[in-house]
Amino acid sequence: MRAPIGCIVLLACVIPLAGRPRIDPRGIRNAASLIPPGLPGGHIVPGSLFIIRGFGLGPPTPARTPKNPPDTELAGVRVSVNQGSRTWAALPVQAGTGEIRAVLPSGVDPGYVSISVSFLGEASEPARALVLASGFWIFTTTGERLGPIRDAPVARGERIAVTGPNHQ
Repeated sequence: MRAPIGCIVLLACVIPLAGRPRIDPRGIRNAASLIPPGLPGGHIVPGSLFIIRGFGLGPPTPARTPKNPPDTELAGVRVSVNQGSRTWAALPVQAGTGEIRAVLPSGVDPGYVSISVSFLGEASEPARALVLASGFWIFTTTGERLGPIRDAPVARGERIAVTGPNHQ
């Protein structure tokens, strides 16, 4: 019995791609807002947590770092940030096959950067992201974009302090 030609061609195209990470178009987002790039609030800032979405980015079972500050490699995943002739290593804090969460190095200047992912030595094509000098987002206790920012209600007249990356 013969396999259809279409199946053979499909396998020949898919097998080489399986080992190389791929970043989704518009897959780099601010981890707090999740707003797509190009929209207001859709940028990332030095020192902030950002998300990279794609395929084959990391291990099938997601890994989280227990270290603070995190290392430049997590479960075979490395994230490189390039701007002109300079390169920084972002700090991955969570890595899985479809998503990486990493901290953008504080030395990155405002402007466009190219971000690439390496998993077990295989590198993705770079993806472009906009870095601004500052921004402010708040994570909720549920991890969703809408929801409480603390576990207990705030009493009338009570003051709370909210801090974030690059606050002045």
